[in-house]
Amino acid sequence: MKRLLLLIFSLILFQACSTIEETADEAPEQEEDTVEVTDRQIREAESVYVRGISKHESGEYEEAIQYLSSAHQFLSESAGVNYALADAHLSNGDYGDAIYYANLAVEKEPESKWYLSTLAEAYSRDNQDDKAEETYRAILEHHPDDINTYYRLASLHSRNADYEKSNEAYKEIINRAGPQRQIFYQKFQNYSSLEDEEGAIEQLENIRELEPGNLNIIQTLSQYYLQIGESEKAFEAINEALERNPDDPETLVNLADLYLEEEEYEKGGEILKSVASDTLVEHQHKLEIGQFLLSRFASDQDNDYLEETTREVVDTIATQHPDEGHSHVLAAEFYELIEEWENVRYHLTETTKLMPDNSSAWQQRLQALYMEEDYEEAIEVGKEANEHVPDDALIKFFTGSAFLLGDYYEEAVEWLKDAAEMPSRANMRSMIFGSLGDAYSAKDNWEEAREAYNNAIDLDENNDVALNNFAYYMAEENEDLEKAKEFSQRALQMEPENAAYLDTMGWIYFKLGDYEEAKNYIQKSLDTGEASATVKEHMGDVYKELGDEEKARKWWSRALEEDESKTHLEERISGA
Repeated sequence: MKRLLLLIFSLILFQACSTIEETADEAPEQEEDTVEVTDRQIREAESVYVRGISKHESGEYEEAIQYLSSAHQFLSESAGVNYALADAHLSNGDYGDAIYYANLAVEKEPESKWYLSTLAEAYSRDNQDDKAEETYRAILEHHPDDINTYYRLASLHSRNADYEKSNEAYKEIINRAGPQRQIFYQKFQNYSSLEDEEGAIEQLENIRELEPGNLNIIQTLSQYYLQIGESEKAFEAINEALERNPDDPETLVNLADLYLEEEEYEKGGEILKSVASDTLVEHQHKLEIGQFLLSRFASDQDNDYLEETTREVVDTIATQHPDEGHSHVLAAEFYELIEEWENVRYHLTETTKLMPDNSSAWQQRLQALYMEEDYEEAIEVGKEANEHVPDDALIKFFTGSAFLLGDYYEEAVEWLKDAAEMPSRANMRSMIFGSLGDAYSAKDNWEEAREAYNNAIDLDENNDVALNNFAYYMAEENEDLEKAKEFSQRALQMEPENAAYLDTMGWIYFKLGDYEEAKNYIQKSLDTGEASATVKEHMGDVYKELGDEEKARKWWSRALEEDESKTHLEERISGA
C-alpha cells in the first residue's frame, strides 16, 4: 500500500509539472515573446512551490531546487519564490545561483530583512566580503536595531582580521542589548589578536563585574596583569579567586606561576609541592602541575631550585600514582633532561608495562639504552617492543642498529631491511638505509652496501653519517677515491670537528698516496681527544709510509693498548 501511495503521488507530481510545462509550451505568443499565464497554471505552480519548500525543510536540496525552479517559470515575479530558490541554492552550496535569486527577491522587496540577510550570507560564503558588508549595512539602514545583523557583521570583520571594526559592531550590540558575557569575551579575543593587552584586560574586567565568581576569568586576568608588569593587580586577582575557592588546583598553580615569574621560587615551589602531594587532587591536575614545572625547568635548566622542585613533584606523582602510565612518562621526561639514564630506564620500563602500545615510550626506552651503550639489553627490549608495536620503523631501526653495534650482522640486516619497508619520513628512511649500508659493509657485501648508501644519500643529501661512512668504505675498497673525497668533504662541512670524519678524510688521502695530507687530517682527529684506536692505527700506517718506523710502532702500540682485539698489530710492532 505504501509503495502504491508513493507511486500515485509521483504520478500526480509528474502530471502537475507536465501540465505547467505543456501549457507553457502551448500558450500563444504575446508581444515581446511574453507568455500569458492562466489561473490554473498559477495554482499548479503554487502547489509545486509548496512541495519545493517541503523538500528544502527535509534537507533534500537538489529536489527542492527542481520543484522551485518549475514553480519559478510561472511565479518569477514573486519575491517569496526567488527567496526560496536563493535559500535552497545557499543550502546546496551553489553560491552564485543563491546570489542571483536573492538579488531578484531584494529587487522586489528592498527593505526585507530576510531577503537581504540571505543575500549577505551568500556573498559571505562566496568570499565576496565587501558586498556582504555592504548588504549588512543595507539591513541596518532599514532595521537599525537588528542585533543578529550586528553579530554577523562583527563575525565577518573578525574573519577578515579587521578586529577594530568587529569591536565597533559588538559595541553596538551592547548599546542595544546591554552587557553580555559572550560579547565581552569576543571583544577580549579581538583585543588579544591585536596584542592590545589593556583592551583585553578591560573586557576581562567587564566579565568579572558581570560574573564575580568566574574563576577562569579571574585567573586569565591575573596572567594578563602579569604580562604588562602589574604584579600587584595580578596577585590581587588571584587572591580573590582563592578567597572563593582556596583549594582550587588551577588557581593554586596560577598563584605559583606568579611567584615563579617574580623569581620567588621557594614560595611557588612550596605551593606546587603541596598540591602534588594532596591525595584529594585528581591525578590529571597533578600531571598538569608536573608538565608546567617541567616546561619551566626545561627553559631554565641552571636553576637548582626549579630542578629540585620538579624532581620532588614528579617523584611524588609517580609514587602516589604508580599504576598510571602517564606518571612515569612525566618522570622519564624530567630525568632525561638531567641525563639520569638509570631513572629514565626505570620509568620508561614502567610505562611500557602499563602502556604496552605506547610506541613513543618504547622508542625512548631504546634511546636510553643507546645512551648507556647497553646494546644487548636494547636488542631484547626491541624484540619485546616489536611484539606490541610491530609496524614501527623507529623501533625496528633501533633494534637493527643494536644488532649492528653488537656485531650481529645477519640480524642487523634483517631488522634494518624491515625498517626500510615501513612508512617513515625521508630523513628517517635515509638514516635506516645508512645503517643498512654499514651492516652490509660489515658483512663484506659491498654491492648491497653501495646500493643502501646511495639510497640514504638520495633520500637526504645532508645525511653526514651516511656520507662519511660511504666515503670510508669506498676508501677501504680503493673504489672511486675522488668521489669518496667529495662525500667526506660534505660530511666535514657539517661536522668539521668530528674525529671520525677527520680520520676518514685522512684515510682517503692515505689511499691516494698523499701521506703528508693524510697525517695532517689524522692528527686533527687525534687532537679532538675523541679518536678511536683505529685512528691511532692509521697514524702508525702513515708514519710507516713516511719511513719513520719508530713512530709507526709507537702509534700501533697505542692502538693495541686501547683495543686488544687488534692482534694483527703485534706482528707490525715486533717488526717481524
